[in-house]
Amino acid sequence: MAVLIEGQSFDSRPEWIDGRHYLRCTFKNTPLVYAGGELPSFESCTLDGVGFQFDGPAGRTLEMMRVLNSLGAPFVQAAFDFIRSPHPNVTGNKHARDE
Repeated sequence: MAVLIEGQSFDSRPEWIDGRHYLRCTFKNTPLVYAGGELPSFESCTLDGVGFQFDGPAGRTLEMMRVLNSLGAPFVQAAFDFIRSPHPNVTGNKHARDE
């Protein structure tokens, strides 16, 4: 079950996002770290200059996909197409570039 984080501001320090539901939060220059646990969700949040880092199993999965891509595995492109599609855990968010 996701932990609710509501109305908080995050600035410049890494935030581990596994298993959290962010509601009306602001992230500024914050590295968001995902380690492969429960998916996070973001609702009505503002993101400005955020970066993403992948740790643990999530990081190893990306490294494996990198290996497969280097071998010419065709499914990697299909995975990227899937990644580019909208996800239901992300709604009503704003990015600084949109303003």
